[in-house]
Amino acid sequence: MEKHFLDNFVRQMDKHARFGSHKGEIQPWYNREGDCIEFQTVHEGFMADRIDDYLTIYRSAKTNDPIGFQIKDVGALVDKYGYEGLAL
Repeated sequence: MEKHFLDNFVRQMDKHARFGSHKGEIQPWYNREGDCIEFQTVHEGFMADRIDDYLTIYRSAKTNDPIGFQIKDVGALVDKYGYEGLAL
């Protein structure tokens, strides 16, 4: 498989970064196959509330409270805006 252009950036953020299941981890992570950043504060059923072309808020299926998010098309956003606003 060809190396993804964000692999090095993700490894700089967390040298132990891995792809696949992140159950039990409460931190944002980059989904290479989906080219998105995902985050959930709890692992439970959720409803997706799409805000715009890039941002989706995850709402608890139990309480309707926001419990996470997804930012799509990370590559396109980086191409358009660069890395200047990102901090490690």
